[in-house]
Amino acid sequence: MDRQYFVNTLDNLGITGIRKRYWLKMYRENQQNTSQLFFNKLERDYAGETRWEIAKTLLLKKYPHFSIPEPEPEPVFNLEYFLKINGGRWGCAMTDIDEYEREHGVII
Repeated sequence: MDRQYFVNTLDNLGITGIRKRYWLKMYRENQQNTSQLFFNKLERDYAGETRWEIAKTLLLKKYPHFSIPEPEPEPVFNLEYFLKINGGRWGCAMTDIDEYEREHGVII
């Protein structure tokens, strides 16, 4: 994206002060990554709004690489994971493990 276009977008969205300087500093250091991060921020903030959906369609035509989602790491499910999410309660962890194994196969 063009720097002036990026500055105008920040101004139009009411991003000023320290937040604006932060975005511009990031943009100066790595334009591609900052553009992708800003696009993701707009997607989170304005998802479902008609004007964002129109703008997103136009942006994706011009910058198709924005639509490629970042791969999410595969979660690791083991005994420690189930104990941790259940606060160390063994009975609750075993219930979760049994349910997970019924749906996905053996994990341990």
